[in-house]
Amino acid sequence: MRSLESSLPLTRHSQSMNSVFHSPTYTGSNSQTNSTPSYFNSQILPTLKQSLSLALAYYLPLAGYLKWPLGSSKPIVSYTPNDGVTLTVAESNVANFDTLISNEMHQATDLHPLVPHLILSDDKAEILALQITLFPHQGFCIGTSARHSVVDGKTASMFMRSWAYLCKYGTGGNIGKTLGLEPNTRSLKIPHQFPPVSQEMVRARFEFSSKVVQQLREKALSKVVVIDFGVDCRSRLDPPVPLTYFGNCVMNYSSSAEARNFMGRNGFGFAVEMDVSNFYTLKPGTQLIIVAGSPKLNVYEADFGVMSKIKKVEMVSIERDEA
Repeated sequence: MRSLESSLPLTRHSQSMNSVFHSPTYTGSNSQTNSTPSYFNSQILPTLKQSLSLALAYYLPLAGYLKWPLGSSKPIVSYTPNDGVTLTVAESNVANFDTLISNEMHQATDLHPLVPHLILSDDKAEILALQITLFPHQGFCIGTSARHSVVDGKTASMFMRSWAYLCKYGTGGNIGKTLGLEPNTRSLKIPHQFPPVSQEMVRARFEFSSKVVQQLREKALSKVVVIDFGVDCRSRLDPPVPLTYFGNCVMNYSSSAEARNFMGRNGFGFAVEMDVSNFYTLKPGTQLIIVAGSPKLNVYEADFGVMSKIKKVEMVSIERDEA
């Protein structure tokens, strides 16, 4: 019996068709026992898989595909009740978990094995793929790859927190009713899931005191910068979209000015009132600053309840545009 196929059109806020974001989320272990391969595979992994299945019932389009029907000017999201996401389970033989969750510098390519590849063809593309990687006696990582034309940071964060909630509490809690969905060269292939990255490229996390921040501000006053940032349009539309909106509702804007204009008491007002556009041209000597993510996504609130809380969340895909 053929499953009933449903579809959603892409919204006008959808990002580039060939844009994918990759994100590993690290969960540490509270003890040596619950992160052994035998315990993880018999106790934790089944719980993660079962709760993932439950979560997808609330986010069914994530289990579908991006398709480009003949005669259509743009792709659609196509899904059926029997669809599912690709889940890869792996075990790391590299003892670098503590380095990855720390502020220490490490090679950017260290993260590439932790995120999965999406299934792609010219007329069909997977929307979401997941990978669970165990670091024996240390913790595990959940790697996410998602189509940005369908999923923005808010939707991805809501899904991860829903999955974590169901993993911790099962169906006995109050996650809410099924979410409402807002509808609104010819190839879906991505040239490279990971563009070539130099072995000299490194990643690190930095924490700045207020004193150091002030010193950096003073050094940057006269520099001309281009700031590129994403704007969540959910509450800015008229009428605003529901809180349960599914999909991508982010627009990118950018503008150029001297750094001093963004600083001081009137910096925010200046940024709000300045002219912005979706395109920019970099002049020689101009510094480009791209802002990715937002504290409002609350990614660290996801608690799967199977080990300790989340230690660190990273965005692998910022290597592409140096955000």
